[in-house]
Amino acid sequence: MKMDFEEFCSEVFESIRGYLPENYRDASVDIQKVTKGNDQILTGIVIRDDDSEIVPVIYLEGFYEEYKLCGEMKRVLQDIVELRLKSEAPSCDISWINDFDQVKDKINCRLINTAMNAEYLSNKPHTLIADLAVVYDVDYSDPKLGQGKVVITTDLMKKRYGVTTEELHEAAMLNLSNSQIVFRSMWDYLMERDPGWMKVDNEAFMLSQADEDLQMYCLTNKEWSYGATAILDSKTMNMISLKMGGNFFILPASVHECFILPFRNAKLGELEDMVRQVNKEVVLPEEQLSDHVYLYDADAKKIVRADKYLDKMKLQAS
Repeated sequence: MKMDFEEFCSEVFESIRGYLPENYRDASVDIQKVTKGNDQILTGIVIRDDDSEIVPVIYLEGFYEEYKLCGEMKRVLQDIVELRLKSEAPSCDISWINDFDQVKDKINCRLINTAMNAEYLSNKPHTLIADLAVVYDVDYSDPKLGQGKVVITTDLMKKRYGVTTEELHEAAMLNLSNSQIVFRSMWDYLMERDPGWMKVDNEAFMLSQADEDLQMYCLTNKEWSYGATAILDSKTMNMISLKMGGNFFILPASVHECFILPFRNAKLGELEDMVRQVNKEVVLPEEQLSDHVYLYDADAKKIVRADKYLDKMKLQAS
């Protein structure tokens, strides 16, 4: 009988040393629970030798799937060790990561759902935007380490940087304004992301003839990674507002992009149904941003929940 996941992790912990090379025989081995996006909990193994400054977390869920397919624990353990050795970071000076003056022009942000990330946010500085939260990280590019990100925790911000969340946010917004933000029509977005999309049934992507004036757009970044943060750039939002003639809807497609739709004539209930359906059928759980639709209030120059905005308008009209 094959092991369940907890038994599998215990077996990895107990047996992995026997597959490590001689220079790793004194390495420490730990199994850790890691909180990822939308409070998804993953289990990782950390193999740290005395010379390692940066150590990768190797997540075990994928290796468990391998084990269920092949049933060979020896093979799985060998694959884990192979990945660990390939991931070994060369020795280098990383002290600059603790110096705010050296990292402030590398601070970026990500937009996540507040309620769905309660555990994740418990030790991260963040700024609330409606019911979403802005979190921060440092991008690095090193000849030895390659490219990566360091998530800014509350301890890192207070004890190393000596700055406030407001100062972090200000640095991130400045860097965002200097980044390459992508604003495309839905047609151009689909063609750029997948030129072959027209070969399949694309009816779900098309607006009806009656709604053809409600052209939908995609807003993201050039990397198509955590591009939903583009809605935080005031210059971009003002530009879109001018194009749309005022207020506009923001549909959170995922943490990577948002869809933009003019405010006029669109039915909020149908838009909310669309977002919920896409989250349920298309978007990975850890990449979902929200089931709600948002609105850019052009007069107040702020992002609000669309349902709360319309409720407020109804009260003022009554």
